Amino acid sequence: MEDAGRLPTPLGRLMDHRRKQLSLTWRQLASVASVSYETLRAIRYGEQEPRDLTLAAIEQALQWEDGGLDRFLEDGTAPVPLPNTPTVITRAQAAAVLFADDTVAQAILVQTGKENATIMRELVEWLTLQHPSAAQG
Repeated sequence: MEDAGRLPTPLGRLMDHRRKQLSLTWRQLASVASVSYETLRAIRYGEQEPRDLTLAAIEQALQWEDGGLDRFLEDGTAPVPLPNTPTVITRAQAAAVLFADDTVAQAILVQTGKENATIMRELVEWLTLQHPSAAQG
């Protein structure tokens, strides 16, 4: 949903274009990047300068090569998308699947590719064994 009367910055438009290529909503992108939706919105509209770690997390979630957003902010050079190779699913992402809603799980699967579904299941099983009371919740 667009914020009425506000225009995104060039960085915001770039993120929006890539987000759509990956079939992610803004909330899904925020979840995958482990950044709050409000922070992502503030960065998009130029209300907040992104910290280095936040920028790196967004860059990784949007599957761009390392340093791509830094170059874009410095000289306007568009980031290079990573080749279509499977992404390693982290335990944090598996935890998001275990403890969050289906929207987060879907966003992670879209980001990492269907090849990783087996790895995802194994990690969820591992997390279930590590935290059985949370998994029952």
